[in-house]
Amino acid sequence: MRVLRGGLQEMPDDLAKLHAYLKLAAGLLAEKAVEHEPTWEMVAQSAAEIETLHTLQIQVAEKTASIQATTLYGVLTKLMIWEALTGASVDCDEPSVRDALVSSVRMDLEAIVRGDSALKRRTF
Repeated sequence: MRVLRGGLQEMPDDLAKLHAYLKLAAGLLAEKAVEHEPTWEMVAQSAAEIETLHTLQIQVAEKTASIQATTLYGVLTKLMIWEALTGASVDCDEPSVRDALVSSVRMDLEAIVRGDSALKRRTF
C-alpha cells in the first residue's frame, strides 16, 4: 500500500523485489478474474481494485526501466519483468518469432547465471 500511495519514489531499487511485486499483482489479478460479485457496488469496488493493480504494474515497469542492471542476474530479472508484463508465450499456443528470440535470450542468460559451461543452442 505504501508503494501505491507514494508512487515510484517508494519503490525499491531492487529488481528482484520489483519482480516479486509484479508476481503479487498478477496473482491478485488472477483471483479477481474468477470472482463473481453479487451486487453492482461490489463490481465497482472490484473494478477499482483491478485498476489499482494495473497502476502498480505500470509503476513497476517505470521503476524497472529507470534502474541500470549491473549484473547478468539483473538483466535476467528485467527480462522476467518484461515477460510478466507482456504475457509472453502465455496468451497464444504458438510463440511469435519475437517471443522465440526473447525466450532464447532468457534461456542463454539463465545458463550463464547458473554457470553452465556448454551453452547448447536451441532451434525453434
